[in-house]
Amino acid sequence: MSWGEALENINFLAVLLGTGGTMVLGALWYASKVFGRDWMRLVGLKEKDLKNSQDMTAVMGSSTLFYFIASIALAALMQLSGLTGPLDGASMGAIVGFAFGFGPLVVTYGFARRKFELGLIDGGFIIAALGLSGWIIGLMN
Repeated sequence: MSWGEALENINFLAVLLGTGGTMVLGALWYASKVFGRDWMRLVGLKEKDLKNSQDMTAVMGSSTLFYFIASIALAALMQLSGLTGPLDGASMGAIVGFAFGFGPLVVTYGFARRKFELGLIDGGFIIAALGLSGWIIGLMN
């Protein structure tokens, strides 16, 4: 199967729902009672900074767009690999998230002198988000 064939065979409803799942997970992950307070402390923001932010529409829009693109790529990789089912999807998503999200992010944060704890929060979210998206895509295929 070629990349073109894989893209033609993608269940785009599954991709949309997988993308939506990443957004819901992000709202929970970065909530104050989960990792939000630590994340804000590590990046030097206060809750009022986020509430008064003019650019949140752009931030949320770009997050949705890029997780949509990542979900398309994940669905295509699953097609190319012959993976089906939610467990295969979650595993593929978590592996992709770790290899192409968490690892490079932690390296970049190291050079930027960001705390490793921040890399764990943000990188952990990438792994969990793509794992969830893969689970949804696998469930619907």
